Amino acid sequence: ALCFHQNTLPSLRLSRHIHSSLHRGHDPSSARQAAAARQTPLSLTHMSTGATSSETRIAYLHGFASSAKSAKGVALQNAVGSGICDLPDLNRPSFSKLTVSGALEAMDELHESKGRPRWKLVGSSMGCHIAALWTSMNPQSVESLVLLCPAFSLAELWPSILGRENFEKWGDRGYFPFQDAVGEWQDVHYGLVEDGMRHPAYPHIPDGVKVLVMHGKNDEVVPVSSSLNLPKMYPSHPCLTVELLDDDHALTASTHHIVNRVADFFEVQV
Repeated sequence: ALCFHQNTLPSLRLSRHIHSSLHRGHDPSSARQAAAARQTPLSLTHMSTGATSSETRIAYLHGFASSAKSAKGVALQNAVGSGICDLPDLNRPSFSKLTVSGALEAMDELHESKGRPRWKLVGSSMGCHIAALWTSMNPQSVESLVLLCPAFSLAELWPSILGRENFEKWGDRGYFPFQDAVGEWQDVHYGLVEDGMRHPAYPHIPDGVKVLVMHGKNDEVVPVSSSLNLPKMYPSHPCLTVELLDDDHALTASTHHIVNRVADFFEVQV
């Protein structure tokens, strides 16, 4: 059953690292490599490890140009307690060389280090894609998902985010300048796009995994229409809820609401 809710919260527009990097005039990219990457199947190295612990934990998976110190992630951990909430760093091996596959490995390592518990995952933007991919590879280890402004098809969204010319320069040159989580400029390799396109844009989410999507109506990076179209991507999923917030992509003004909504959805005390 698909449910739609609209929550009205104060709107706060922030300048995005993704957008501000375009004013540098740095050269970068080509869609030819993206097309080639799409034709290269990804070998499944991330095998399902299952859950061997009776413990249930929460993990917050941050987005692109963010880190384990994400404000929303830290706020959630402070609310529910660090004893049950983890904030993995998905910038593997570094922000400039990160890949979707590297982020999945980070989640694999967290899963093993915590004794293979069952997970309630929160993803933000690109972190939503990581959460959904990891769920599809470890269906017995995930109970529920909260997806904040999900960028499932981020590899395909880059041309609209950066502009077609900048995206093609990225591929031609092999790197593009972005500000990282602390505002420092980093040349991010085009391998992020190539690797991302080897993973399914809309991973399988088992029917038994409850899904809550929250998306800012004023999102300037990932169109809110992408979340409104999720029912078409998952037409048979029995428990998919979409809520629209009066906010932008960062969802900064909605942080308090998100923390409480996540706690309620996950049935944990704050």
